[in-house]
Amino acid sequence: MNSATSASQKFPGYILALTGPSGVGKSTIRRMLAETCSAYVEDIAIITTRNPKKGDDGEYIYATPKEFEGMVREGTIVASTVIPSSNENRQYGYRGVDIEAVWNKGKVPVVITETQLLESLAHYYGRRAILSFGLLPPGESKRAKLSQLLHRLRGRGRETEEHIRDRLKNAEHDMAIFTERKDLFDHVLVNEDLLSLIALVRKKVPAFATVEYQRSADAM
Repeated sequence: MNSATSASQKFPGYILALTGPSGVGKSTIRRMLAETCSAYVEDIAIITTRNPKKGDDGEYIYATPKEFEGMVREGTIVASTVIPSSNENRQYGYRGVDIEAVWNKGKVPVVITETQLLESLAHYYGRRAILSFGLLPPGESKRAKLSQLLHRLRGRGRETEEHIRDRLKNAEHDMAIFTERKDLFDHVLVNEDLLSLIALVRKKVPAFATVEYQRSADAM
């Protein structure tokens, strides 16, 4: 797949996208899916200009802002976004070669997204290619949900208080988007019990990785 035009003309394969506010468990869910469903899925590292942090655990590939912009101009990065921060350049993106390498193995790539990244991937590969899960923290009210996120962000010990404030500010928008852009999401799930959530997502993955993916590949 070398261009957006060619990607839009035929079904390329499925991408499993996890979207939700910081602290909701996206990275943990992606890692557990990759470990427990390794025959079906494989996670994709995201390119970022943000500084490395303790606990990143191989989920990022770091680039300077200049390197990142160069990859966008060249078309190497097929989906990108800028996440607001009070003190850091935070651009994120996915390379087409990384996604397509997983498809070539007959597997489904798993990515972490926010609204712009999700829209970009859907535009490039087609909305049909995106198996999209929106993730929410537990809580009956917005305040309760934000309180859960605050507890989780502080508990993982990776963020300064300034970064946590930034993430909570962005979280309100991240949660509202599930209602505002229902067209982007196939499922919206509450991450209250991690193992139950993983089991629910897993039910969707094998069928897409084997039956439907193979049928689509045969039709190309």
